[in-house]
Amino acid sequence: ARARRKTLAGPKLSREERRADKAANRARMSERRERMMAGEEGYLLPRDQGPVRRYVRDIVDSRRNLLGLFMP
Repeated sequence: ARARRKTLAGPKLSREERRADKAANRARMSERRERMMAGEEGYLLPRDQGPVRRYVRDIVDSRRNLLGLFMP
């Protein structure tokens, strides 16, 4: 079991490589989140995709809320 774990772990990364990997992951996830928040269909979760869900999202986003007047 230990030998199998060592082979699955992959190569050791240096500190700079880990930082670069984290930065790349952060940038990729930020881009994905921005596109999801913009409503691009390909980046939404499967439960939120489709014409009916798009219609419901538009209705919810267009509603006015009284609390919005009191929030700074």
